[in-house]
Amino acid sequence: MISEKQKGELSIVGKVLLSSLFPVMTVLTVSVVSPLYAAAIGTGLSAIFFAIVLTARRTWSFPASRTDWMNVLLATFFIGIVFYSLVFIGYKYTSAGNGTVMSLMEVFFTFIIVNLLVKHERFVLTHALGAFLMAIGALFILLPKWSGTINIGDLLIMLAAISAPVGNIFAQRARKRTSAEMLMMIRSVMSAFALFILAAIFESPPNLSALASAWLPLLITGFLILGLSKILFLEAIHRLSLAKTISLSAINIPMALLCAWIVLGQSPTGEQIAATLPMIGGMFLLLRE
Repeated sequence: MISEKQKGELSIVGKVLLSSLFPVMTVLTVSVVSPLYAAAIGTGLSAIFFAIVLTARRTWSFPASRTDWMNVLLATFFIGIVFYSLVFIGYKYTSAGNGTVMSLMEVFFTFIIVNLLVKHERFVLTHALGAFLMAIGALFILLPKWSGTINIGDLLIMLAAISAPVGNIFAQRARKRTSAEMLMMIRSVMSAFALFILAAIFESPPNLSALASAWLPLLITGFLILGLSKILFLEAIHRLSLAKTISLSAINIPMALLCAWIVLGQSPTGEQIAATLPMIGGMFLLLRE
């Protein structure tokens, strides 16, 4: 019989396999579709995916209390709107490899916010050392050759990594009383609506030829990455701590770098490898109980 902990760990394995495609699919999409529209369309497609799942399972059950709705709304704001806006815009200005490595900072900020500031989970000294190593690794990406020049795309993805742990706290709370697919359905619909409004204000709408050339990465992003992988992630944080879940998720970094190399021809740079080593070391320290 599989334990709840093992179910959570298996969910993370599935999530990792799917999310390793995210940097490549995002770079391919934002090369022809403006970032906010790409985020809005991908999120809208994920809403369709969750509607299909809810209908197939016959589990259309909305949150029952005001507190549940507040948790869903806050998770939507911090992840569905802030996080994905910054990430999609960030990938417009950086490489898939850099974005992949910088996304590891979510592990660092999860520890800082969840364990130190909010005290949502207990403090462990080895976790503090792990977080320090994660920060050292990020400097190799943010400050190439120590010149002080910071790539705006890398910075935006790091800022996105700050908002994610806050949203995950509320998502974890909401998941206790709401199914993963219903939580994601509500979040996706609201996020898509907000992102389309932001896109209409700040960007020009994509033409049909751009959408036609980006249809495959958009579908993969919407249905698999923003769809199925998010259900797996919510099932994981329902059974595991946030720190452990995020740390385990970070093992997709080598796979994502490999995908970027194969699909985009972007081989790992010296800075990316130098950044990954202390980050992986920090990740393993953060995994220790």
